[in-house]
Amino acid sequence: MGREGRPDDLLWTGTSFRQYQVWRERYSGGLSELEKAFAAAMTELAGRRRRRRRLAYAAVLATVVIAAAGLALLLRRSVQATHRAEAEVGQREAAQLLALGRLRLEDHPNAALAYAIASLERSDNDAARRFAAEALWQSPSALFLSDPVRPETMAWSPDGRWLALAGNRGLAVYERSTGERRQLSSAYEAVGDAGFTSDSRRLVTKAALGALHVWALRMERSSAPSMTRDRPSSSSATGS
Repeated sequence: MGREGRPDDLLWTGTSFRQYQVWRERYSGGLSELEKAFAAAMTELAGRRRRRRRLAYAAVLATVVIAAAGLALLLRRSVQATHRAEAEVGQREAAQLLALGRLRLEDHPNAALAYAIASLERSDNDAARRFAAEALWQSPSALFLSDPVRPETMAWSPDGRWLALAGNRGLAVYERSTGERRQLSSAYEAVGDAGFTSDSRRLVTKAALGALHVWALRMERSSAPSMTRDRPSSSSATGS
């Protein structure tokens, strides 16, 4: 009900009220008392409807915000639960790896160290750190050497000075004290086997096609290793 108990459904609303507003802005004449009351009632009704719409929009927005906050809280709890579960799984796996490493400490310290590292990768823990230090104290860690010759055979000289690597991409020799590497044969020449003489001064290799070669190893004035291939004797090789 509007003013003086008159029903609101008699007032202009929507398009009719907007057209009245446009007309009133352009019309400069006066209005009768009844017309003024009618216009005021329409304006008041439009104001009430705007306020209701705003309240409705605010209620909807508040509901959406509350729902979003609830979903965010549930998602956060779910993520935290997932992280806790993953951490528990990691801790269990780390404990299992650590137990396996302890079984290998006496006979294979390098394997024990590998287990300790794997345990730390699953879950960082003080027990695995201490065990890794214990494994390193037990024995030096192994050195894994990758070389372009793709070695299939390796040989240490009797004096421990030279390391020969033979493979599908040729032959290479390392000098232990300096770590210097020398490629002795072409990368296109496959070498099947290699071995040093008892005085560690020569390296004997067997090519994939069966030819034997003898390499002389000596130190020059610069202390850098120098290798030359001797001509094979007729009794030990089929070609040079």
